[in-house]
Amino acid sequence: VGLRDVVYTQGDGGRCVFVLVFDYYEHDLLGLLQNSIMFGKSVVKSLFKQLVVGLASMHERGMVHGDLKSSLTGANVLVNKNGDLAIADLGLS
Repeated sequence: VGLRDVVYTQGDGGRCVFVLVFDYYEHDLLGLLQNSIMFGKSVVKSLFKQLVVGLASMHERGMVHGDLKSSLTGANVLVNKNGDLAIADLGLS
């Protein structure tokens, strides 16, 4: 996921508040699975490969996600309209 912008503003009490703006991903993996979309074998293989490569890249850098899920409580595996997968919510990594 590419960082697009950092927006700064002044919050309550004069504190500096910033918002990180990232690429837009239209779907989370759970949402796609719940819509009864039938994925072809090549799409499943592509998504799984992207997930494994992403996790391997994180692990090579000493990062562990620790909360990876595609569930109702907060899906953090995102997919865009081009079939690109992103691992999100790295706040505790």
